[in-house]
Amino acid sequence: MIIVAVGSTNPAKIRAATNAFQKAFAGQIRLVPLQVESGVSDQPKTDKEAFQGALNRAKNAQRKIKADYGVGIEGGIQKHKYGVFSNAWIAVVDKQGKVGRGTSARFQLPNKIIKQMASGDELGAAIDKLVGGRGTKRRGGAYSALTAGRLSRAKAYEQGIICALMPFLTPKYWR
Repeated sequence: MIIVAVGSTNPAKIRAATNAFQKAFAGQIRLVPLQVESGVSDQPKTDKEAFQGALNRAKNAQRKIKADYGVGIEGGIQKHKYGVFSNAWIAVVDKQGKVGRGTSARFQLPNKIIKQMASGDELGAAIDKLVGGRGTKRRGGAYSALTAGRLSRAKAYEQGIICALMPFLTPKYWR
């Protein structure tokens, strides 16, 4: 049995990790969601900060229960000349300290969201206000809200986790 510690109790992140690890590895997977510290701000504003948060979560979760793998997922925003974009950085670590890195799909944020965030809201709170809901980041998130339900947060994160698993799935290419 492969034990996977996920540095989050968010249902969308847990679903993403469960699906990704089931696709990546034959056999039984036991996934353990854990509340761990990211060590970064609540709303990372650079790729560097978001990746550091994901790596910290992965390492903290893996160490906490001495799991086979630790998974960290940290959403962030990044300003580019084309606009402000959002995505999640993903880190997967194993017992030996090997690190896999991936990202979810990156998407541009609408000006309404950027203005709301400039007032101090995190992306999740800004999306809640946009759609008139609560807790959207624990479900479909900005992905679902901005694609009219065509892409969920869990599906976007699942692909990023599989990308972060590449060095573990094809180690001969990563030496």
